[in-house]
Amino acid sequence: MAIKRAVSVLLSAVLLISIFPLNIFASNIDFCIESETFETGLPMEEIGLEYPQSPSKTTSISTQSYSGAAVGVNFYEQLENDTQRAVYNALKGLDGSETTLVLNFAEDEGYEDMALLTFYTDEYPILPVNMSTIDQTVYRNVQVAIEAFQKDCPETFWVKFGESGTSFNYSLSGDYNPSGGYVWETFKITFSIVVKAEHSGSVAQTRAQLQQAVVDFPITGTSRYQICQSIHDGLARTVTFDLYSDYVNEATGALLYGRASAEGYSKAFKLICDYYDVPTMIVSGKKVSSYGVTNHMWNYVLMEDDQWYLIDCEWDDQTTEAYIIIYYDFFLVGSQTYAVHLGGKKICESHLPLGDFSGKGYKTFVYPTLSETSLDVDYTALTIALQLEPKHPDENYTVSTITAFNNAIIAGLNVDPFLTSDGQCIIDQAVDAILTAYNNLEVQYFLKSAQGSTAVIDRANHTIYGLDVGVSGEELMSSWLKTIDQASVEIIASGDVIGTGTVIEVYINEILQETLTVLIFGDVDCDGYTSATDALYIDLIVAGLNDVSGLNSLAAQAADANHDGTIDALDSALLKDAGLFLQTVDQTP
Repeated sequence: MAIKRAVSVLLSAVLLISIFPLNIFASNIDFCIESETFETGLPMEEIGLEYPQSPSKTTSISTQSYSGAAVGVNFYEQLENDTQRAVYNALKGLDGSETTLVLNFAEDEGYEDMALLTFYTDEYPILPVNMSTIDQTVYRNVQVAIEAFQKDCPETFWVKFGESGTSFNYSLSGDYNPSGGYVWETFKITFSIVVKAEHSGSVAQTRAQLQQAVVDFPITGTSRYQICQSIHDGLARTVTFDLYSDYVNEATGALLYGRASAEGYSKAFKLICDYYDVPTMIVSGKKVSSYGVTNHMWNYVLMEDDQWYLIDCEWDDQTTEAYIIIYYDFFLVGSQTYAVHLGGKKICESHLPLGDFSGKGYKTFVYPTLSETSLDVDYTALTIALQLEPKHPDENYTVSTITAFNNAIIAGLNVDPFLTSDGQCIIDQAVDAILTAYNNLEVQYFLKSAQGSTAVIDRANHTIYGLDVGVSGEELMSSWLKTIDQASVEIIASGDVIGTGTVIEVYINEILQETLTVLIFGDVDCDGYTSATDALYIDLIVAGLNDVSGLNSLAAQAADANHDGTIDALDSALLKDAGLFLQTVDQTP
């Protein structure tokens, strides 16, 4: 519509947006008549406010995603008019160097003939109450565009929305309408771009690093399933859940710094999916767990069967400092799928999507309908089975049963991680084999070293060594050795202290299972200590006054106190120092 501009007004606003939820507040509304802040006045229909219908004309500005994935799997498609689409596309074109972004609908190529937000009033000048309504309408349209943009374009990570963040103003032009009243329309929106403090001066470098991280992210396979699982598992292995560090709400946190919130996981997942043209959406909503109801983000993915499935990388990542634990409770699942291991709820009960991103009722975006069922195979049981560990050291089990268990684990680890739906039986068989082998583990030896102790049970030589000197029988079984199952021990010692030659007998139901003998290096006289008395035995041997054959086999081993393979004066000197507490004899050679 060509209208001679009889008057123009300029309005300013501060755009206050937080990621979850989004909010906009108006302040300092300035125009040519007066400068004042107004509350929303008359209903829109009373001042003839209209939203133009979306024209068939398309703009020259690209609506492609970060990777070039086809339009139709993003929130851009739900924008209502050309003004919203123009704001979205202008923001999408940011490269991080701008301080100002201007959309001039009257002059810029591709915009000048667009149907804009148009308002009709009977009065001139515009009454403050009506000006406030117009103002709120512009806010709403800018807000809706930004909401869609933030969900679709996580690659634009540096723009600050929120308090003291990016602001905008807009220009309004008006003319007398020959049919009565006045017609007004927006003709320019100007953004003052604010870069987040942590990215000040480094946007270009960080953008390049992020894009390279997306390109370099390890992907195995070419199907959507394979790509999604590679991303799902890769993020679990490399990202630590974090709510407080810098960048955690952005893809940069996950892909560059290894720390992310659920929002950071979901944005990183989308960026990589976009790069591989896998249709993906970021979903905002509520997470329902045993800890209560909290804000959350996850992803929907469109698979080759034209069905949408849920993936929640952050919740499936249960990795700890000790173990990499990746669940599949929320991997390509449907609304009626149960999360057996993580909460026990149906997906439709644990993940509640919210389409009103701002919480202000500006617009409720619509998510695609999830499939009711999971896509195909479920690796969760296998993941859990692979975490099984025998209760006792391998040496305590019979060779055949521990070998069978270890072989089952190896077979489980070698299961193809990219099976299709007809491969569930392979996973189930691997799980059954592991569980069967685990349940069939048969204990052969019922005595083991206590956790944290240095005791060594040398079953090849039927000895126990690695004990400190001066250990009592009670201390031996409380701190150094532990029995398995219902086993009991009988200690046969020459005194109150465990010394070289002390016999340990292990019983099950009064039936002898094993006999072991203690070796204390340096304890030649078998009293449980290392001292000059033991050195005397060695001196006699070195002087030829005694023969080593006169010692029993364990006492002879104990005489080689320094473990050099020879009984000589060096052993005697060590034991004399040990008796004076100047040195100690190493009991774990």
